[in-house]
Parts: sequence; structure tokens; C-alpha cells
Amino acid sequence: MFQRLKHEYCVSVEELRQNQMLVDKEAGRLFLNMFDFYVRNAVHKNLTEKEGIEAYQIRSNMFLGQVLVKKSGTVTEQDIKGHIYNFWDCGF
Repeated sequence: MFQRLKHEYCVSVEELRQNQMLVDKEAGRLFLNMFDFYVRNAVHKNLTEKEGIEAYQIRSNMFLGQVLVKKSGTVTEQDIKGHIYNFWDCGF
């Protein structure tokens, strides 16, 4: 599940290290990956009494909906992409 995200992150970081500009799509994915790495960080205690992956999914949904997009109810992938594009000037 996380392998693709890690690969995209590493590719983007390597391009930045080589002083290459990221295209909008890469910048948007890097931005979202940085949030995801934070949400997955071990500093967050699992108080759900469920498996770690379920706790991560709850944290991720809460972050994306309540902190990033600030929308109550279900947050779609299109909501997230639109928010990042409109407010952070990154594409997908």
C-alpha cells in the first residue's frame, strides 16, 4: 500500500536534489505524501484498540477532511485534489 507513495516521494526528492523543477503533478503528489508521512508517524498513539493500519486510516481521513479540506462528511479524492490545486498551486 505504501510502496508506491514512497517511490513517488523518493523520485521527487531526487529531482529536487538535482535542482530540477517538479511539474505540477509531481509537486501535488509530493505535498500529499508529506502529509501522509506525518499522519503515519509513530508519534501518534493508537488509541482505537484496532490494528495500526485502521488507526492510520482514521487519522488520515480526519486530517484530510477536517484539517486540509475542512469539509464535514465524506471527502473524495477529487475534493483533495481540487483543494491542493486551488489553494496550494499544485496539480495532480
